[in-house]
Amino acid sequence: MKRTARILVVTAGLFAGGALFGAASAVASLLIGTALRGNLQDAFAHGAVGFVAVVGAVFGMALFPAAAWLLMRRVPVGLALAGTGAGTVAGGVLGWLIPANDAFLISVGPVSGPDQAVDAVTGAVIGFVLSIVFLRIATARAARRRAAGVAVT
Repeated sequence: MKRTARILVVTAGLFAGGALFGAASAVASLLIGTALRGNLQDAFAHGAVGFVAVVGAVFGMALFPAAAWLLMRRVPVGLALAGTGAGTVAGGVLGWLIPANDAFLISVGPVSGPDQAVDAVTGAVIGFVLSIVFLRIATARAARRRAAGVAVT
C-alpha cells in the first residue's frame, strides 16, 4: 500500500473512531448527568438520546482526527480514543451539573448561562482538550523514560 493510501485509510479510521467514541461519550454524559440530577427519564424524552448521539458523533468526527494527527501522533490510537472519551464524559458531566455562567463567570457567546446543553457541550470540549494535553505529556514522559532505560510502569 502506498503512503498516500495508508494515510487515507488511517484518517478514515480516525473519522470512524472519533464518530463512534464521540457518540458514546455524548450519550454517556447525558445519561450520567441526568441520573445525577435525578431526572433520568428526561434523557429518553423526545429522542434526546438520538440527538445527543448525532451531535457527539459530529464533534468526534471533526475533532478526533485533527487532534490525533496534530497533537497525539505518538499516542497509541486505542489509548487516544479511550483517554479522550473519558475526558469528554467527565467534562460533559461536569458541564451538565455545574452551569458555566454561575460557576466560572464565563460566557460562551450569545447563548450563555444556565442552558445545560450548552454547558455540557462546553464542558465536554474542555474535557476533550485537557485529556489530549494529559495524554501527550504522559506519552512523551514514557518515551523519554524508555529512551533512558528506566522501567516504565
